[in-house]
Amino acid sequence: AFAGLNADARVLVNRTRVECQSFRLNVEDDPTVDYVARYIAQVQQKYTHRGGARPFGISTLLVGFDQQDKAALYQTDPTGTYFAWKAASIGRDAKTGQDFLEK
Repeated sequence: AFAGLNADARVLVNRTRVECQSFRLNVEDDPTVDYVARYIAQVQQKYTHRGGARPFGISTLLVGFDQQDKAALYQTDPTGTYFAWKAASIGRDAKTGQDFLEK
């Protein structure tokens, strides 16, 4: 899931798909959710420092299963930071969602 500009999401998803395919061909294993979150955060962080290119205007939530078959949830920000959560919400009504999740 994402919150932000649709065009930025499309570009980021396409770059992430290519990276995951490359990872699978080189390592012969599926990339972990942590790896994908780290890659997305790294791409977003590069665009905040690069001159002549605007930063990505998108926050993402990534969900998957880790190596121990436990659910993993990661959030990435436009600044290039990523966090692991047990539950999270992003977007316009994120505060309302967070309040609901805390109860």
